Parts: sequence; structure tokens; C-alpha cells
Amino acid sequence: MGWMSATDFYNIGPTGTSGLANNLAIYLESESEDYVRTVKLNLNDYDNLGYPVMPAKAKRLFQAIGLPVPDGLLAALRRGEDFSYLGDHYKVETRLTNNSKGGYYRLIITSN
Repeated sequence: MGWMSATDFYNIGPTGTSGLANNLAIYLESESEDYVRTVKLNLNDYDNLGYPVMPAKAKRLFQAIGLPVPDGLLAALRRGEDFSYLGDHYKVETRLTNNSKGGYYRLIITSN
């Protein structure tokens, strides 16, 4: 990867017991600033509250980039499960990672 851009962190809910606020951010990555190869929607869930915000945010992200939401993605996001889809022009995957501070849930959209 040679280029990356990120949004500010969007806090969702109050600061929790960890001292950190659960938040969302979007990352754009590519080999060049002339195009975007990968879009990541990242939810930092420090208090293990779950992922109820992810389906709505994912749906809005897909609308913004003009791609259809793959079948089964929103249900997987609601359940906090891993998901994978390979289309003709892009692939979609989710990754759930837990650590001592909580966890993060990442939706990754990559062009083929």
C-alpha cells in the first residue's frame, strides 16, 4: 500500500469503562492517490457493546460508493460474524478482532 486517507473518528455513545469512546472511522487505501483500491469501515468497540450500528453504516457506505450490498452481509454484521463475498469487480470481507481493550469490527471492500 502506498497511499491512505482516513476520516475523523465518529464517537458512538459515551466514554465507557475503558476510558475510551466506541467509534467509527473510514479508511481509503491504494497504491496511488489517483484511485481507491480498498475501503475499510472500522468500528472500535472498547466496551464490547456489540455491533448494532454496523448494518446501517455499511448500507450507507455501499450506497455512497454505488455498489449493491451482498446478500447476507447485513445479517452477518448484526450478529458480529465473519463474512466473505467475491464478486466480479470487488470482494467484501469482515474481520472481528478482540483484545484486552475490547475489540474492533472491520468491513473491507476491495476492488479486484
